[in-house]
Amino acid sequence: MGASREGGECACRLNAVTSDGVTGNRAVSRPLAAKGATLKRDRKKKDELFETGLKVRKKVLTAEYVDRQFASASEFTAPMQDMATRAWGLVWTRPGLPHRTRSMLNIAFLIALDKPEELELHVEAALRNGVTQEEIQEIIMQAAVYCGFPAALRGTRIARQALERYEAKAAGKMPPKRRSARGTHAR
Repeated sequence: MGASREGGECACRLNAVTSDGVTGNRAVSRPLAAKGATLKRDRKKKDELFETGLKVRKKVLTAEYVDRQFASASEFTAPMQDMATRAWGLVWTRPGLPHRTRSMLNIAFLIALDKPEELELHVEAALRNGVTQEEIQEIIMQAAVYCGFPAALRGTRIARQALERYEAKAAGKMPPKRRSARGTHAR
């Protein structure tokens, strides 16, 4: 695919398959002004996606956590924080599932993927979204059958730590420093 400027238009060559199955080139022209308007619309939509993602990410994970992630981001990691925030805007703002259900799914996914650091974060988020301890326990038991017992056993340990931290925070006590699954302090 190539592009060139011809008298205020953007001429693009696209490979196209004709009705008889032969591949050929077809020129498509769009005025540059229309292309600029499209870029502005796309940029505005991306900004809205970021803003809605930031709002829901702060609501689910806490503003403190999200602000800390952005504050500690380097030039290398900042684009990933930006992309993750847009992903929250893309998925978590959809009307098809409430945040509570999305949190329950995340717990199962993170157990399946064996991602303990993220699991702890999302267990606490699930509790804030109204998921009960009993439901978290059932999710882990379901995961044991479908994802394997080693991942579910680790998930049980991580979820227990998250529950303890959540309860300590709710009681106004300083929660114990969490430990990663590898025995070193996480984050």
